[in-house]
Amino acid sequence: MLGEGRGVRGAGGGPAAPALRLRPRPRSRAGVDACLRRGCHRAVPAFPAQAAGAGRVPGVVNGETEVTTNREAGHEVRRVLFGPDTDQALAAGAAGELAPELNRLADEMVFGQVWRDERLELKYRSLVTIAALVVLGREGQLRAHVLGGVRAGLSHQEIVAAVVHLAFYAGLPAAYASLEVVRGAFRELAGDQ
Repeated sequence: MLGEGRGVRGAGGGPAAPALRLRPRPRSRAGVDACLRRGCHRAVPAFPAQAAGAGRVPGVVNGETEVTTNREAGHEVRRVLFGPDTDQALAAGAAGELAPELNRLADEMVFGQVWRDERLELKYRSLVTIAALVVLGREGQLRAHVLGGVRAGLSHQEIVAAVVHLAFYAGLPAAYASLEVVRGAFRELAGDQ
């Protein structure tokens, strides 16, 4: 077994692969502190917004003034993806009426931190989001993210290729339903031009 230090035979009966050794999870505060001292918490680098400290987000410009909070930065990312009318659309939606705090959290956390992580370009982050929505069958959000993906630099061919690719992972019904949404979004874009 892997935990006992024995390997797994390679292809064609070759030599055994080295055993997979996992660090045990710390079970106490002292164990957590020891983990922090060893640096095991550094597996994933901090987001730029977290590394900057005090909520300041360097390098993001809003008009002529630098944006200083994740919420402001999130507003900017959301406007880039979903257009200038996104604030009114969110305010008029169910979350705006019933849970406006959800929109604030989305701006601060999702768009202000996650979407701004520089390790993945905006267009690829958009493609990953489109893929997740296809797999989850979230057609309501898919339309907006297809439009946002095009605004972020994705081509129509890239979006369609991703949906077709996902047909074999998410299933044909999910792909067909998603392609209907994608076609509608493309037609909407064509009507705007």
